[in-house]
Amino acid sequence: MNAQTLKALLPAEPRRAGLRQAVVRVIDAAVHLRQAATERRQLLALNDRDLQDIGISRVDALREAEKPLWRGVFVVGRSWRGGSP
Repeated sequence: MNAQTLKALLPAEPRRAGLRQAVVRVIDAAVHLRQAATERRQLLALNDRDLQDIGISRVDALREAEKPLWRGVFVVGRSWRGGSP
């Protein structure tokens, strides 16, 4: 089940709009955390030549992979943002 399917199952009544919004934010954050984990695993799987092709050293790839997953995903006052700092 993907995030769009889960969002579609949530109640749309106005009195539950706050709950719906909170659940949607949690789902979005979970999706982005999973994406960040996948991207970091893929980055570590690249060989040195592939890393060089994209302009990243092995040290940079290791440094990125060691970051906590929430770094680059959450911003204070917002639910999430894409990319890494």
